[in-house]
Amino acid sequence: MTVLPLNTRPVSLKLNRRQKARQATRQKLIATARRLFMDVGFFDTSIRDVAAAMGMSTGAVFAHVATKDELWRLAFDGPPPSTFLAQEVALIEALLPEFSWLHRKERTVCGRVYYVAVITSPDYNPAITGRAQHITARGDSPAGALRGAREAVARAGHRGRLQ
Repeated sequence: MTVLPLNTRPVSLKLNRRQKARQATRQKLIATARRLFMDVGFFDTSIRDVAAAMGMSTGAVFAHVATKDELWRLAFDGPPPSTFLAQEVALIEALLPEFSWLHRKERTVCGRVYYVAVITSPDYNPAITGRAQHITARGDSPAGALRGAREAVARAGHRGRLQ
C-alpha cells in the first residue's frame, strides 16, 4: 500500500485558460510555419516572417521554439533542409536536366532512419532493359542519398553533360 503525504493534491486533467491559449498559439504557429515553409521555402523564411504572419511578436514564437530548425522539426517532424541538399539538387538539375529524381525517408524494422534517392533517365521503362538508367542510393541524410545517386549515375557512364 502506498501512502501519500497529506499535502498532495489530485492532479487536474483540465487545462486552465492560460494553458489553452498556449496550446492554441502553438497550433497556430505550426500551421503558419508549414504554410510559409511550403510557399516561400525554408531558407527564405525567417522567424520574423512567421511572427508577422501570425500577427504576433517574435518573442511569442521564441516562447515555443529556440531556432528556425526547431520550428521546422515541430512543423514537419524531420530534419530541416540543409545547404548541402540545396547544392546537390542544383548539381543534379544542372548536370542531369532531363533526368527525374526524388528522395524519401524510410525506417528500418528497429526504427533507424535513413534516406533513399532515386535518379531516373528520361528513357527509363521497367519493362525494357537497355541503356536507360534507374539508379538508387541510400544515405544518412537527404543530401547524402542524392549525392550517392548522382555519383552512381556518373560511374554508370551517363552520356549527357557528366562526361
